[in-house]
Amino acid sequence: MKRWNLERIILYSHDNRSHSVDLIPGSVNIITGDSNTGKTALAEIIDYCLGSSRCNIPDFVKLRCAWVATLWMRDATRIFLARRVPDLYRQTTSDYCLYTGTEVAAPSRTEQLTSNTNNGGLRRFEEMLGMGEVRGETLGASTRTAKRISLRNAMAFLFQTADIIINPSVLLRGTQDQQRYNTIDAFPYFLGVVDEDSAAREGKLRRLRRELRRLEREQKEAEALADRYS
Repeated sequence: MKRWNLERIILYSHDNRSHSVDLIPGSVNIITGDSNTGKTALAEIIDYCLGSSRCNIPDFVKLRCAWVATLWMRDATRIFLARRVPDLYRQTTSDYCLYTGTEVAAPSRTEQLTSNTNNGGLRRFEEMLGMGEVRGETLGASTRTAKRISLRNAMAFLFQTADIIINPSVLLRGTQDQQRYNTIDAFPYFLGVVDEDSAAREGKLRRLRRELRRLEREQKEAEALADRYS
């Protein structure tokens, strides 16, 4: 299997039970059901486990869950990534449970989950997914600083909620504000147009061009000053 696949989505209750939605890796999985039965919640659970700064899981699910989790697979390797669900008075938590290896399985009881990493631990998850150190383009804007392309930048291409789909002014989720520039920056990387090596060389070229423009401005200023007093 050439790519990572989501194998299972798991919900852990406050009373030590669990419920999972099993998927078929390498296949198209279609989940159907009546309205208000939790279909949208599944996408929000995945998004939350993958580092969302805000828990958008519906309240009727949050009230009943202590943790939510995802189980990923690629050949014989598994990644179990769970995140503690905040109460209704908080937007998020930084408690994660991350296990990796060939013998990893999803715990069956809530009491088996232990917070062993935080948001920084997602860098390890990104490394296992094959993501390296890449800085996004700045679209020629001198006021913007190139930011590292992270797993969060991929979310705009993975999840589209109903309010985005029917909105004629917004193409992708999370692109309603200045964050859209980060999505645009990341687009060539996720398409495979650039990789870590080419991005590093392009970044070096941009820095050299900026330095060249600075030196040219200084030279012109020096020449203008010399002409004035000659």
